[in-house]
Amino acid sequence: MSTAAAQRIGSSRTAALRFALRGLLRKPLTMAVSVLCTAMVAAVAILIATAAWRAWPPERPAWAVPSALVFTARSERLADLDVLRNDLRRTGPVVTVEFVGRDAARAALVARKSLTDSGLNDLQPNPLPNAFIVRFDPAATPAVIEEAVTAMRAHKGVTAVAYEPGTARKLDALTHFATRVGTLLGLALFAALVAGFSLIADLWPRVALRLDPDELRVFQVLGMEPAALRRPYVYAGAISMALAGAIAAAIVLWAGARLAPVFAELATEYSLRWTDAPAPLPFAWLLCPAGGMLGAGVASLAIRSALRRAAGAR
Repeated sequence: MSTAAAQRIGSSRTAALRFALRGLLRKPLTMAVSVLCTAMVAAVAILIATAAWRAWPPERPAWAVPSALVFTARSERLADLDVLRNDLRRTGPVVTVEFVGRDAARAALVARKSLTDSGLNDLQPNPLPNAFIVRFDPAATPAVIEEAVTAMRAHKGVTAVAYEPGTARKLDALTHFATRVGTLLGLALFAALVAGFSLIADLWPRVALRLDPDELRVFQVLGMEPAALRRPYVYAGAISMALAGAIAAAIVLWAGARLAPVFAELATEYSLRWTDAPAPLPFAWLLCPAGGMLGAGVASLAIRSALRRAAGAR
């Protein structure tokens, strides 16, 4: 670099901007790969955070909660049913007790297409019994739940208790397995994101800023002010990170618009919690100016560190 060119860069913001653009376009393929990788890592992190926010707090669906169906005699009075409900609530790890009257049970069965022509609605009197749906604490062990079911069968007014211990034990094992696998996958994904951001923090200043010791020495020999010396590199950092932020915003909006309906359908199918909130379009596009400010700050820190190393080497 000539002395005249260095003086123009130090005295003119426009010249500093041109210098920054020339540095970024010196190796366009390397620069494009760096920006794209930065945008991809940021977009993946944002998409994961958005999905976690929509599914938070996680709730176990009703089908995954161990439950039993307690049948009562048809002749039981309402007062006796209330007493039985209170007794069931105090039995072992019971969380909720829901009453299902025999008329409501018959109406629910008749509403099914396969039973529409069964004639069940015409039977008088209603042959179905009253029942209680008893749901247990998901944290309770299968052995404790089975003890509670045995105690329920001994209650006065209970004619039968429908409970599948094998299904409950399989569900408990599957829950523990899914928890462990989910934890491992979460940790692996977090480690991958940390590694990606660490790699970007290490390579980005060298790829985007093109720190050249000879250029820095020329600037210092000319007695340029520190702010003027840092200016072209700050511009380069702001431009490259703003571009990465814009690409990340485009990826988030494009992927979010296509993945959200899929996750919402899966959540509905399996009775999982999912907040059907619209994609925050204005906030996504804030990634562009936010990336520019972050790039300018990181570039300023990088050039300060490079100047200190250059001063120490003299």
